[in-house]
Amino acid sequence: MERRRGFVFADEIRVLAPLLGCWAVALALLLMIASTGEAQQRLLVEPLAISAGLPWYAGLVGYASLCAWGVAVTAAFGGSFVAHLAGRDRASSFLRQSGLLTALLMLNEIFGLHYSVATAVGIKKSVAVLGLACVCVLWAVSNHREILRTRKTVLGLSVVVIVISLALDRRASLDVDTVLLEEGFQLLGVIGWATYFVLTAGDVARSVIEPQSERLDVSSSPDTSADRPLVGR
Repeated sequence: MERRRGFVFADEIRVLAPLLGCWAVALALLLMIASTGEAQQRLLVEPLAISAGLPWYAGLVGYASLCAWGVAVTAAFGGSFVAHLAGRDRASSFLRQSGLLTALLMLNEIFGLHYSVATAVGIKKSVAVLGLACVCVLWAVSNHREILRTRKTVLGLSVVVIVISLALDRRASLDVDTVLLEEGFQLLGVIGWATYFVLTAGDVARSVIEPQSERLDVSSSPDTSADRPLVGR
């Protein structure tokens, strides 16, 4: 039986604390990068430009985004596994689909599927990006009931930030400030996405564990049925 319910807005504001904490760390990193010279900025935000002899921190922002994608994939599949063991089929299916979607987005980030595949089959990059967007919309629509049971404010903020990153990516200018803004918004968005799935997997696990703990407490408590009135029996 599904025990989870939707969160009221006041509760969601309180649980934004983990997301805001992660964003604060990421913003501090981005501000530090912005204060460096143009050459250093490019090293920090462009992982595909790495070659032998470059400093260890080359591509740091891009790799941080990939780590966040990996955390989101792990949390989603882990939560799906726990929900499956507990017989929570809808929650398990939602998190499994979420893990697959996130894995696709991570692979797109690693291999540039929206560009390399599009080039290979002879379609425009914008069409490939639109295809990925349609997959995301299909996921959201088909799982909207489950999403409403989760911390949707965290998810919504993350999606907004990722969309801003995509909008910056479409700009013709490739100056270092634009690249830094794009990569920065992407990092914040992906961190938010990962935070959402960590929180959601935790909520699912908690909803499974707490009833079990209650049953154990009841079974281990002394039998006082003889002292209780036989009301409703």
